[in-house]
Amino acid sequence: MFSVLKPGYIYRDFSDDVADHDDDYDAEEWNYNGRVVFRGCLDPNFKEWNVYWLYDDNLVRVGLAEHDPESPEVFHTLWFHDNAFGTLFQETGWEKKGTLWSLLTPEAYQDCLEDDFKTVFDRALGSNIRLMTPEFITNLPKVYHCEKCNKKSLSPLCSDATIYDYLFSDFSILFLDDSFVLYTAPSDSKVWSYLNLRRPHDACESEQPESLTELADQSALEGAQTPPELEQEPETQQAPQ
Repeated sequence: MFSVLKPGYIYRDFSDDVADHDDDYDAEEWNYNGRVVFRGCLDPNFKEWNVYWLYDDNLVRVGLAEHDPESPEVFHTLWFHDNAFGTLFQETGWEKKGTLWSLLTPEAYQDCLEDDFKTVFDRALGSNIRLMTPEFITNLPKVYHCEKCNKKSLSPLCSDATIYDYLFSDFSILFLDDSFVLYTAPSDSKVWSYLNLRRPHDACESEQPESLTELADQSALEGAQTPPELEQEPETQQAPQ
C-alpha cells in the first residue's frame, strides 16, 4: 500500500494476523471514515510517523491508520482489499479473470509441472507478454538476454548477457497475484500512470487469448489512451480520540 502521509513509502505487510506488538493489547474502538474498527497500539517499527493497525470484531487485521505525529488530527486510512492489486493502489474494480494456467497449452502446462512453475515468467519473455505481479509493480526486475546461449531470464545468466528493462514499447500485460490468479485493471487505475503505461480500451482488455503462444501474436495495447497522473487523495477527517 502506498503511504499518503509519506510519499514514496510502500507498506508491504498484507497479513491479516494480529501484529506482534498488538498481542495482549487492549484495543479501543475507533471510527475511521465511518468504519468502526479496533485500533492497535503505536507500531514501534515506524519512527517518523505514527502507524496503527486496524482490526475488525474478529481481530482480523483490515488496514492501518497513519497519523502525523505533530498534528494527530491529520490522518489517512489504508484498507485491505480482496486482492493485492486493489490493496496496493487502494482502489476497486480489479476483476478476476481465471488463472494463468487456463492460458497455457497442455504442453506448456506439462512443462511447468515437470520444471518449476516460476519458469513461466522466463517463458513469457520470449513473447510480447509481461507478467506483472504486485511485487514487480513496486520493484521492476531486469531481463537478462544472452544471444550466445539464446536465452532470456529474470535471473542472471552468463557474463555475455545483456541487461535491459522489463518493460518495453511493444508488449501486453497480464496482472497476476502470487497464486497465479489473473486480474484485469480498471481503465482508470493508477497502475497505468505509475508504470508509465498506455491504458487499454475496455474491449482490448476484456479479450483473453487462449494460450501464451496466441498472446505472443496479439497486438499490444492497441488504441490505448493516455492515463491520468498517479494521485493519492488525502483523507483529512478528524478521527475520534
